[in-house]
Amino acid sequence: MSLPTRHVALFLAMALWVVGVHGWEPYFPDATQKRFEYVKDPIDHLEPYTVPTRETWKDYYLAEFAEYPVAGPGHEWRIYRDGSGKYRLRIHELVWNQLAGRVLQINEVESEIPESLAVLVYEIWTNALFQVKYSRSVSRGFDGTTYRFSTYLRGPGWFHGTTWSPSEDLPPKWLVEISKTILRLAENEADMDATIDRLKATRDKLFHYWNERGEP
Repeated sequence: MSLPTRHVALFLAMALWVVGVHGWEPYFPDATQKRFEYVKDPIDHLEPYTVPTRETWKDYYLAEFAEYPVAGPGHEWRIYRDGSGKYRLRIHELVWNQLAGRVLQINEVESEIPESLAVLVYEIWTNALFQVKYSRSVSRGFDGTTYRFSTYLRGPGWFHGTTWSPSEDLPPKWLVEISKTILRLAENEADMDATIDRLKATRDKLFHYWNERGEP
């Protein structure tokens, strides 16, 4: 005697849950907080990053990237649309000034970029930052570099995400690599057409990765 269709569907759903096809398992932290919560699973997304409230209506931008190494100078770049409708790429170096007791921005360089490049970066940054979430894994160390990503969407506002020295062949590493390509472009060390091609390849690779995993 055959089972009703709805019973078969329910049975299959329960079976999938048992074998773990649902793709999620609860994590049980130590309530005494004596255990060092360390999970070795690779991180495939950016994590939340809180920045001081410094943006104003004058600071609207499409994408921003920063690298903050534990030792040595860092860099920040920003892509934005100016008052004349042109797209600009601005970069500066970050150095610690002992006398001032703070990080200073030096060697600022700004140049015009094609709209096609700005649009590609904006698409990548927006979708990557939509994936920002806390991780079960420890992603920080005592050396290395912290990378920050940021974008602005009219309505929702600013989005920020971070990753620390990614080494796995996953989205955080791809994002850092393409960000450094843009950094080299700003320093006149990369070709514009080659950079656009690489941006397209990175965008398609990321979109495929998120689509396969059914990311919202």
